[in-house]
Amino acid sequence: DSQTGRPLVGVLVEARLDSARQADGQVLETDEQGKVFFEKLQAREVTFKVSLPGFKDFFQTMGLSRGPNKELVFSLQIATAELSGEAVDYVDGTPVAGAKVIAAGAETTTDKDGKFVLEEVIIGTPEVTISKEGYYDFRQTIELVKNVAKDMGEIKLLGKGKVVFDLNRDGNDAIYWAKLDGSDSVKIWENKAGFDDTSPYLSPDKQKIIFLSNRDNQKDEYGDLGRLLYYNEISGGALQRLSFDANPLPYGWIADGSGFVYETCFWSEEERREGEIKIVEVPALTVSTLVKSVDFGAEASLMAVALSPKSDWIALSVYSYGQPDKTGVYLVHSDGTGRKKIVAVAPWEYLRFSNDGKKVVYKETDESDYYSYDLAAGSAVKVSAPVPVLKDYSCTFGFCSGVIEVYSAAQKLRAFVDYRDGKSDVYLSKKDGTSERRVTFAGGVTDVYFAGPEDRYLVYSVDPTQDIYVIGLKEGSKPLKVTDISSGFAGVVPE
Repeated sequence: DSQTGRPLVGVLVEARLDSARQADGQVLETDEQGKVFFEKLQAREVTFKVSLPGFKDFFQTMGLSRGPNKELVFSLQIATAELSGEAVDYVDGTPVAGAKVIAAGAETTTDKDGKFVLEEVIIGTPEVTISKEGYYDFRQTIELVKNVAKDMGEIKLLGKGKVVFDLNRDGNDAIYWAKLDGSDSVKIWENKAGFDDTSPYLSPDKQKIIFLSNRDNQKDEYGDLGRLLYYNEISGGALQRLSFDANPLPYGWIADGSGFVYETCFWSEEERREGEIKIVEVPALTVSTLVKSVDFGAEASLMAVALSPKSDWIALSVYSYGQPDKTGVYLVHSDGTGRKKIVAVAPWEYLRFSNDGKKVVYKETDESDYYSYDLAAGSAVKVSAPVPVLKDYSCTFGFCSGVIEVYSAAQKLRAFVDYRDGKSDVYLSKKDGTSERRVTFAGGVTDVYFAGPEDRYLVYSVDPTQDIYVIGLKEGSKPLKVTDISSGFAGVVPE
């Protein structure tokens, strides 16, 4: 054995006539010392073929003379075969260059076209591993036969990241996560048997989740099973109830992750929407009240609520039946201070902050015009259409819309959802809005997030089919279904 130096037993040594490549009539097998002894060979040029399964065949030619000849030592090497393939991205099909390929101790990297060749891989059933930062490792056991080259063909590498969503898979809703190809779809934690965990909200650092659950079996004011607000970490090991407020309306996380804003409300007999805006402080997980509808009069109703992009301000629309002078749009700091009235109307159709947080855009009724209130100038002007806004920080009558605009980690690209041609689809542009192009065409998109290595994917949800898809940023990429969901798509957790 060329590697260990140990004698090899059972090796076949065949003496051949070199010119005719025919057997000379003698084939011997090595003994326990790895030796053979040929007694009667013709005095001429002879080729010895040495073979053993698992080792390369060895040939040596020598001229034999009459009488004793010297001892020959054959050093056998482990048998190998050539292995090749091409690594491509699972989502967009582009070559993955610089990926490390290892098989049975042999190692190489993929070239600019994603291709690799390992010329000498030990035969048998080695495990092939392909790894690249930002991707999950690819592992596959193959069979290699001596002297037979094997081409693995196209090998798809999946970018890292997990979607977080709720799904009713076994009769009740639970919070799941799955890889971007839908594999490894499992509950992050177990929901209580017979009860639902639903509507997950992922924190800005992607490490915490606030969600709704009826696992406490608490009844609301109507005698129905109510849902309470709960907290857990993405590891699933810190489950905690946050309050006893039944059926709260979640608004979202504070941008820096220091809190979560929600509303407790109910419809009075006079059909007024009365309630309180509250905040869960993180990591203390204490709850405090920011605003109450009764602060604006006993007959006041909260019409709409919106958080600014940095979550430093909350805008709320109030209609006060008994005290009309208190009707209007108010701003209040996320710590509950600095309350001020900015306009004297109470929009219920539309209330949003602009993406830069410098304007509040509103529409009082379905038939009304859009207005944009400039926080610095302190005045509102009529606009023909709403300026770009962040929908994920806005709710109207408690119905919260999804993310409409997100930026890549490098802040170079902007993805947004827009309603055009009767369809709600994903569009992509540079951060400054140039080079805009449409990414999806099927309509119904409600949320969108960047994902994958170097943010080369977009992950989005579609309503009413309740599906999550992933698509590459490369032009011509086709959407791939990740999973179906019940109601909530919380976002993507990087790994």
